Amino acid sequence: MFSKKKIYKNLPLIIFTIVVFYIVLNFFLESFRESTRYMISSSHPLATQAGEKILKRNGNAIDAAITTQMVLNVVEPQSSGIGGGGFLLYYDKKNEHIEVYDGREVAPKKAQQDLFLRADGNPLNHSEAILGGKSVGVPGLLAMLNLAHKDHSTFSLKELFQPAIDLAKNGFPVSSRLSEQITNDKLLRKTETSKRFFYDKDNSAKKTEEIIYNKNFSET
Repeated sequence: MFSKKKIYKNLPLIIFTIVVFYIVLNFFLESFRESTRYMISSSHPLATQAGEKILKRNGNAIDAAITTQMVLNVVEPQSSGIGGGGFLLYYDKKNEHIEVYDGREVAPKKAQQDLFLRADGNPLNHSEAILGGKSVGVPGLLAMLNLAHKDHSTFSLKELFQPAIDLAKNGFPVSSRLSEQITNDKLLRKTETSKRFFYDKDNSAKKTEEIIYNKNFSET
């Protein structure tokens, strides 16, 4: 049988556990969302909002995906970019089949196994390997989006790219995640272009909610 004394002794711990469980459960329930028409999920609210506006203009899922991705390329340069790649899954409800678009980067045609080796045969360290053109693959993102656009889109690429162009030209607020990453990143300061874009004249990183511009990107 259980000892009443032991139960009373552990009562604060039991109550604490129940309270924590309730808080965690409530958090997930509040975060839960349902939709009967569409759902957009991205890593930045500005990208999600841009995609939703396309849907409200009677665009389809591919239209929204292209706009969302292009805005991500602007507002989260630490994670996305037209120089990268990706995958896209498209469900054709009418024909009930899934299409897969592979837009991952590939190695340059002349890349060899010794690309990241020193003359003595030893490998470059990480910081040496990622700086410069050697670490850049052949981009696949834009080709993937272009192919999906040709297959399914109802808007022109100009219309779908416009939200990203506007944000790059008119400015966008630095997210807390971007600010944290550029504050802690020691390599970005070694390249002049990155230094001018992500840091102030006193070499301090752009702060959260500070407005930055990427006019070169808007003209690309």
